[in-house]
Amino acid sequence: MFRNGIYKIDYRNPREDNGPHDDALIVVRDGRIIGADRHGGIYTGEPKCSAGSRDGSTESIALQMTAPPGGELINGISTGPAGALFELLGRFDPTLDRQTVVIDVGGAPIELVVTYLGPLPD
Repeated sequence: MFRNGIYKIDYRNPREDNGPHDDALIVVRDGRIIGADRHGGIYTGEPKCSAGSRDGSTESIALQMTAPPGGELINGISTGPAGALFELLGRFDPTLDRQTVVIDVGGAPIELVVTYLGPLPD
């Protein structure tokens, strides 16, 4: 299970070595995830059971990303005049303080570097 805490998510288009990149902050508290990025993207979701993983160390994460109107994702997908809602799915190792994974968003990859920053204040 992911630790309660604050996580930084650095993201980029893995198809462009020197392309744009950005970041978001995510908070995990009691099995719930909420976060945001500087462009108005909102992230909500929760870790899922990892019973199906080969080594027992990974957990599936299911997030919804709400993107604002008129935006463009780092992988080039446009959100259009009404904005967009994306389902984000990935497998992560909750014991690692830093890890890199590639997820599919709208049919195009996005590389995520997930870094645990520290515990939540009491």
